[in-house]
Amino acid sequence: MQKSYRWAPEIEGGVRRAFNAAAKLRLKDAMGDVRKAHRAGKPPPLWIAPSVWQDLLNFWATDESFKKLSAAGKKNRASDNEGLGPSLHSGGSRSFKGHARKLVS
Repeated sequence: MQKSYRWAPEIEGGVRRAFNAAAKLRLKDAMGDVRKAHRAGKPPPLWIAPSVWQDLLNFWATDESFKKLSAAGKKNRASDNEGLGPSLHSGGSRSFKGHARKLVS
Protein backbone atom coordinates (compact mmCIF):
# COMPACT_ATOMS: atom_id res chain seq x y z
CA MET A 1 0.00 0.00 0.00
CA GLN A 2 1.52 3.29 -1.09
CA LYS A 3 0.87 6.35 1.06
CA SER A 4 0.48 9.85 -0.25
CA TYR A 5 0.94 13.08 1.67
CA ARG A 6 0.17 16.68 0.81
CA TRP A 7 1.36 19.93 2.34
CA ALA A 8 1.25 23.58 1.49
CA PRO A 9 3.63 24.53 -1.35
CA GLU A 10 5.27 27.25 0.76
CA ILE A 11 6.68 24.65 3.19
CA GLU A 12 8.05 22.36 0.45
CA GLY A 13 11.65 23.34 1.23
CA GLY A 14 11.30 22.62 4.94
CA VAL A 15 9.58 19.29 4.31
CA ARG A 16 12.31 18.27 1.87
CA ARG A 17 15.08 19.27 4.35
CA ALA A 18 13.40 17.32 7.17
CA PHE A 19 12.95 14.26 4.94
CA ASN A 20 16.56 14.38 3.73
CA ALA A 21 17.87 14.75 7.29
CA ALA A 22 15.87 11.73 8.47
CA ALA A 23 16.87 9.68 5.41
CA LYS A 24 20.54 10.57 5.96
CA LEU A 25 20.43 9.27 9.54
CA ARG A 26 18.61 6.08 8.56
CA LEU A 27 21.05 5.34 5.73
CA LYS A 28 24.01 6.03 8.02
CA ASP A 29 22.62 3.58 10.59
CA ALA A 30 21.86 1.00 7.90
CA MET A 31 25.38 1.23 6.48
CA GLY A 32 26.83 0.86 9.98
CA ASP A 33 24.77 -2.31 10.44
CA VAL A 34 25.95 -3.60 7.04
CA ARG A 35 29.57 -2.97 7.98
CA LYS A 36 29.17 -4.74 11.35
CA ALA A 37 27.53 -7.70 9.61
CA HIS A 38 30.43 -7.86 7.14
CA ARG A 39 32.95 -7.90 10.00
CA ALA A 40 30.93 -10.77 11.54
CA GLY A 41 31.32 -12.75 8.30
CA LYS A 42 27.80 -12.32 6.97
CA PRO A 43 27.16 -11.91 3.23
CA PRO A 44 26.33 -8.51 1.76
CA PRO A 45 22.66 -7.50 1.76
CA LEU A 46 20.70 -8.08 -1.43
CA TRP A 47 19.85 -4.39 -1.78
CA ILE A 48 23.50 -3.49 -2.45
CA ALA A 49 24.69 -4.30 -5.98
CA PRO A 50 27.89 -6.40 -6.14
CA SER A 51 29.84 -3.60 -7.85
CA VAL A 52 28.76 -1.14 -5.16
CA TRP A 53 29.68 -3.69 -2.46
CA GLN A 54 33.22 -3.93 -3.84
CA ASP A 55 33.48 -0.13 -3.86
CA LEU A 56 32.32 -0.03 -0.22
CA LEU A 57 34.86 -2.68 0.82
CA ASN A 58 37.63 -0.73 -0.92
CA PHE A 59 36.49 2.52 0.69
CA TRP A 60 36.33 1.02 4.19
CA ALA A 61 39.78 -0.54 3.76
CA THR A 62 41.68 2.34 2.17
CA ASP A 63 40.04 5.73 2.75
CA GLU A 64 42.22 7.57 5.28
CA SER A 65 39.54 10.08 6.33
CA PHE A 66 37.10 7.22 6.99
CA LYS A 67 39.72 5.34 9.00
CA LYS A 68 40.52 8.50 10.98
CA LEU A 69 36.84 9.13 11.81
CA SER A 70 36.35 5.46 12.67
CA ALA A 71 39.33 5.47 15.04
CA ALA A 72 38.18 8.70 16.70
CA GLY A 73 34.69 7.30 17.22
CA LYS A 74 36.09 4.08 18.65
CA LYS A 75 38.28 6.06 21.06
CA ASN A 76 35.39 8.29 22.11
CA ARG A 77 33.07 5.35 22.76
CA ALA A 78 35.70 3.78 24.99
CA SER A 79 36.54 7.00 26.87
CA ASP A 80 36.69 6.89 30.65
CA ASN A 81 34.55 10.01 31.32
CA GLU A 82 36.75 11.20 34.21
CA GLY A 83 36.64 7.92 36.13
CA LEU A 84 32.88 7.41 35.78
CA GLY A 85 33.16 4.73 33.09
CA PRO A 86 32.19 4.91 29.44
CA SER A 87 29.44 7.31 28.47
CA LEU A 88 26.44 5.11 27.66
CA HIS A 89 23.82 7.88 27.67
CA SER A 90 21.70 5.96 30.14
CA GLY A 91 21.60 8.51 32.94
CA GLY A 92 18.59 10.47 31.76
CA SER A 93 18.73 14.15 30.92
CA ARG A 94 21.35 14.90 33.58
CA SER A 95 24.99 14.23 32.65
CA PHE A 96 27.11 11.73 34.55
CA LYS A 97 29.05 14.66 36.00
CA GLY A 98 25.76 16.18 37.13
CA HIS A 99 24.78 12.93 38.86
CA ALA A 100 28.22 12.77 40.51
CA ARG A 101 27.88 16.35 41.77
CA LYS A 102 24.39 15.66 43.11
CA LEU A 103 25.60 12.55 44.96
CA VAL A 104 28.46 14.55 46.56
CA SER A 105 26.18 17.35 47.77
